[in-house]
Amino acid sequence: MRIRPTLASGLILGIGYIAMITIFGVVGAGDITDLSTPAAIQPILVSFLIATVVLIVVTTALGWWPSVLRDRTRLGGPARFIPWVVVAALVTGLVAYGGLGSTPMETLLWTAALVLLVGFCEELAFRGLVLTGVRGSTSELHAWLISSVLFGLLHLGNALTGEDLMQAGLHVLTAFVSGSLLYMIRRTTGFLVVAMLVHALFDFTALTSPGGEGLPFLIGLIVLVYMVVRRHEVFADRGSLVMQSS
Repeated sequence: MRIRPTLASGLILGIGYIAMITIFGVVGAGDITDLSTPAAIQPILVSFLIATVVLIVVTTALGWWPSVLRDRTRLGGPARFIPWVVVAALVTGLVAYGGLGSTPMETLLWTAALVLLVGFCEELAFRGLVLTGVRGSTSELHAWLISSVLFGLLHLGNALTGEDLMQAGLHVLTAFVSGSLLYMIRRTTGFLVVAMLVHALFDFTALTSPGGEGLPFLIGLIVLVYMVVRRHEVFADRGSLVMQSS
């Protein structure tokens, strides 16, 4: 690693990402409450394309790719089934709420492109860079908590781009829960890319089949309880998790 991960670096990276996305939203993303047409999606897509480039450059400059992309060990026990249960719940939501059949194919393709970029950026930022940074100088418990709180706060910026303040506040809480769930998906698989793909599927379900993300959110609450009950296992020593660069 060119730069040693620390709590301060993790906080700076997380807050910096939140500031960047908020600025993009205010300047050019438009009303995020209506993403039902390609014209509404395209400005947001451009913002996340820029964010993708910035995150790749930053991660490369820091030399953190090995630790950002994977953990040295995976969390076992009942937790290992979490990714499978979440994916099954999301697919069920897509089918049960029927949004795919009523959405034009062009819109579905633009939506898919957007959620893949969002999943890549937000996971690289929070379950990647922030988590790696905080792990460098504090406990795994703090690494989970800080990365999930910052991920929740990211969604407070929705109030500046068309969302009601009360609704934005609710999204902060739901994002904390889903962020914790995505943290556990990284921990149980060992790979950030799995969290990226599940994140994309979660957003795709929420955008195309509203209501279909309800069951995965309930699973997230159950997982939070599991994390508390099995905290000594879940929040293992960070030294057993962090990959070392060559």
